[in-house]
Amino acid sequence: PLQLLRRRTVKGEGDLQDVATRAWNFCTAQYYKANGIPWRVTTLERDTCFVGVSFYIAQDLTDALTMRSSVAQAFDFLGQGLVLRGDKFEWNTRKQGPAAHLTEVAARELIKETLEEYVELRGIPPRRVVVHKTSSFWGQEHGNYNELEGLYEGIEDVYPRCETDFVTLRQTGVRLFREGKYPPLRGTYFCIQGTQHFLYTMGFIPYLETYPKPYVPEPWQITEHHGGSGPKDLFREILALTKMNVNNCAFADGTPITISFSRKVGEIMKHIPEDGTVQPNYRFYM
Repeated sequence: PLQLLRRRTVKGEGDLQDVATRAWNFCTAQYYKANGIPWRVTTLERDTCFVGVSFYIAQDLTDALTMRSSVAQAFDFLGQGLVLRGDKFEWNTRKQGPAAHLTEVAARELIKETLEEYVELRGIPPRRVVVHKTSSFWGQEHGNYNELEGLYEGIEDVYPRCETDFVTLRQTGVRLFREGKYPPLRGTYFCIQGTQHFLYTMGFIPYLETYPKPYVPEPWQITEHHGGSGPKDLFREILALTKMNVNNCAFADGTPITISFSRKVGEIMKHIPEDGTVQPNYRFYM
């Protein structure tokens, strides 16, 4: 893994962070790429594997038809990450909708390979697997695109007694307003009608005595969940996962690493040939 420093960053050209923050970010990422662990979150269970599943467009074929690939990223409690790329598949946005979904077979193979890499890294299988997506989990009503059954089967292949939580996270435009100059506090949880659950992962931070971002924060909503954990427990984990981006030294990000990282890795995957080597270690993608 390489760490590149551009001339304009050194000289401070353009709208950049202050010199100290740039130095901290550079050294933090460099330390992680040298197999160091800059920090870890103490509230995450050691035997839980957090997986983010996303998709990227590999090739445009027609106005409606695209060739897509899936990506899975797995993280342990230390923030050690793995990246796995699934096979390419055709997706028709006009007939099947804008959000891509995996077939039952593809979902099974993707999660199975991800967990096998995880076991090789950690030495033991996870007791619990949490999967995050920003799209829904299709079930048996979608025929061959039964992602739920495929995920269950793939996890069962690696560790039959594993607990699971499949969570869809979205920012749906709902916001709270509070008196004063600042938005709601980071970590604010609220529920509407007992069924709609929301969490502010970014907001006013008492420790910093400010809100450190330029835009109005928007909470995350759990729009779909399959598993036994309660919404508050899931949100506690999500809040912790916003502190695991070792690509900078920020107090926290507004997006959990399982989702924020997936958006960036797809841009890198586009340039890797189909027969090229996909590095499984997270530090190669920072």
